[in-house]
Amino acid sequence: MDKKILVATDGSIHSERSIAYIGHLFGKDSGVRATLFYILPPLPPVLTEKGEGYGDWQVLSQKAQQLMDIHRRKARSVMDKGRAILMKAGLGEEVINTQIVEKKIGLARDIIFEAEKGNYDAVVVGRRGLSKLESAIMGSISTKVVQALQTRPVWVIDGKITSNKILLPMDTSDASLKAVDHLGFMIDGLPGIEITLYHVLPGLGFFSAEEEEVDLSDVEDLWMEKEAEEIYAVFGQAKKMLQDAGLPEKQVKCKIKKGPTNVAREILREAQRRDFGTIVMARRGLSKTREFFMGSVSSKILASAENLAVWIVS
Repeated sequence: MDKKILVATDGSIHSERSIAYIGHLFGKDSGVRATLFYILPPLPPVLTEKGEGYGDWQVLSQKAQQLMDIHRRKARSVMDKGRAILMKAGLGEEVINTQIVEKKIGLARDIIFEAEKGNYDAVVVGRRGLSKLESAIMGSISTKVVQALQTRPVWVIDGKITSNKILLPMDTSDASLKAVDHLGFMIDGLPGIEITLYHVLPGLGFFSAEEEEVDLSDVEDLWMEKEAEEIYAVFGQAKKMLQDAGLPEKQVKCKIKKGPTNVAREILREAQRRDFGTIVMARRGLSKTREFFMGSVSSKILASAENLAVWIVS
């Protein structure tokens, strides 16, 4: 089954790196169909709205057309460059589509509308660079897409990524297994992928207020042992799902990190220390024991991840 990916681009170095990430990860013969999606910048209202004091309307209309022609030439150039990046990576021209559209509602909303209409399996946005006009650094376009697009996985790309190692933080929620399912579907048939299933298990101090002075050391080890047993059972389910998707068992590792109280920071440290290129995680998850709200973790990781791709799976 083909995997459909929508890649939002504006010609910036950041969006080019997003395209390069898709090319690097999937290469040739991967069953991927990539659509490069470009939204034309709007024309100044003075050129599109009739009103007194703006000069001859016919002249203004001609200027509007000239400006739109310039925008479209730039868009075609951006698409040609993006197509060349993917083809150099091994994707065939027949699986690369391009769409150039006029802005209708707003950049984020237009991306979301296309994602829903086209029934894409993933939407790719750069962490920076999707618009000079809207200063699209993380906190603008990519954030709006992640927050508003609840039905599709969103991949947020930052920097140049060359590692095929994937870190998959998990808890015991069904949402974590959905992230595994998405990853298994997308990497089906890809060589050289290495996945680490990862869980941060803080001590009981994580759940205590600073002013509390209750000694929990006598039960902490037993509690952490029980928690570890539960997460290893989930790891077993995840490994089977990935093997069913065609990933050899030797390419899937499991790791639990005990002790840290800042879960998001520890996930990022693991990614940096072990040269991971991608973090895949559920938008939110809730373990029945620790009430671990994954949503807050994923948002913190998105805000701080550098030179990483972060897949947020609903």
